[in-house]
Amino acid sequence: MSEFVLDASAVLAVLFGEPGASLVYSVMNQSHISVVNLSEVYATMMEGGMTFEDAEELIEPLPFRIRAYRD
Repeated sequence: MSEFVLDASAVLAVLFGEPGASLVYSVMNQSHISVVNLSEVYATMMEGGMTFEDAEELIEPLPFRIRAYRD
């Protein structure tokens, strides 16, 4: 089984329905994201006017694994 590493732009593409979102989502359950990139996802959403709680509600169900920065 292949594993993938996501960056913030890949997760944001899924959340905002941007081009490539379906491809990213199709491998998301085999994917990892670092806490650094995940924090960028949260920051981008909050800069767009979303509360942390609203962002968390959208991000938490996504089926990727979160990795420590140096993991």
